[in-house]
Order: sequence, then structure tokens, then C-alpha cells
Amino acid sequence: MFVTPFMMAAILLYSLRRNGVKAEARAWESARGLEWTVPSPAPHHTFTTPPVIRDGDLAHGDVSH
Repeated sequence: MFVTPFMMAAILLYSLRRNGVKAEARAWESARGLEWTVPSPAPHHTFTTPPVIRDGDLAHGDVSH
């Protein structure tokens, strides 16, 4: 229990110093769904008009949900 806070601090400092490449908007090849069309961080009002959902836009393929 004594070592845990120091390990957490070391991991936090290590992750803050890393300079990785920023991920693209659609990071995975087969990523589908409305969450992949929104920029990151998401705006307060995500869609000004409701999006049109077509077959194939959702990962589960069932538009009736």
C-alpha cells in the first residue's frame, strides 16, 4: 500500500511526457456508428439536426432500434 501512490505518480508523469501521434477521427478500419462522426472533444449539442441513419451506418446493422 505504501508503494501504490508512488507508482501512480510515476505512471502519470511518464504518460504526460510521451509525445505520441494523435489518433485520426476514425481510428479503427471498421468503426461504424454515430460516435465516429463527432469531433473530439464532442460539442455540447452534438447534432443541430437529427442525423439520417442508413443501413450499414451502425455496427449491429439494425436501424429499427
